[in-house]
Amino acid sequence: MVISELPVGSIVRFGRYQLGHMTCTTDINWIKVSKDNHFISEKVLIGAAFDAYESNWRTNNDYSLSNIRQYMNSDAERWYMPTHQYDKEMGYIFYDDTGYTVNTSRYKGLLHHFTDAELSAFEHHESGDILRLPTKREIDGGFQYFIHRGRKAHAVDEYGSLERKEYFSGMFSAYYVLDEMQSVPDGEVCEVTRSGQFRNIWPHVYSGVRPVCKIKADREVISVGENTYEMNLSSATPVKYFEETQSLDWLLGL
Repeated sequence: MVISELPVGSIVRFGRYQLGHMTCTTDINWIKVSKDNHFISEKVLIGAAFDAYESNWRTNNDYSLSNIRQYMNSDAERWYMPTHQYDKEMGYIFYDDTGYTVNTSRYKGLLHHFTDAELSAFEHHESGDILRLPTKREIDGGFQYFIHRGRKAHAVDEYGSLERKEYFSGMFSAYYVLDEMQSVPDGEVCEVTRSGQFRNIWPHVYSGVRPVCKIKADREVISVGENTYEMNLSSATPVKYFEETQSLDWLLGL
């Protein structure tokens, strides 16, 4: 069976990532959300800010210049590179609305533990990215999966147990941020709350990351359970997407 033959709602397990600054890694389950092979992570993978406070003490809600975009599309141990004059790295320390602090300076890029064979299964977005944030329209029914399913998502169990349990526990729904620039009031972005509602937040506020990707239609999968599959990587032709000497010019549009 190949990706294009899977019905919407199917789960494909592939790829591993590091849980923030923790030493452990965990698998990613992807839910097929559209007939054209878009997938979203089944759970909120990690907590992070959309973007840090800029050095001029202003906020940035432009996804193309955001820290979170770099983090999701890097396989490096140190993923950050300035995208503009006032850019700063995503939250050495940043706060949510209760004053909770999080250190993200030791995060590895989200793709750091993906193999070349796994990376070759992705189709690149028109922006050049592999992973991206979902938009409000997609979560609100633009993806077929969400027409009859709620927007709420749990955090991965490992993350909920290792970090702040009452905020990102696997027992409860978790917040996650969207690629949705809010012009009124200026400077905010949109997130999905634990109750499944939309609300505006400042870009530097701690939220969750639930990436979207598109998988190549002809990639083979193997059934490992009810409505659950794994990528048949033995049939894939690995392509080296990232070289150690490669800069982030492709991501920054330079």
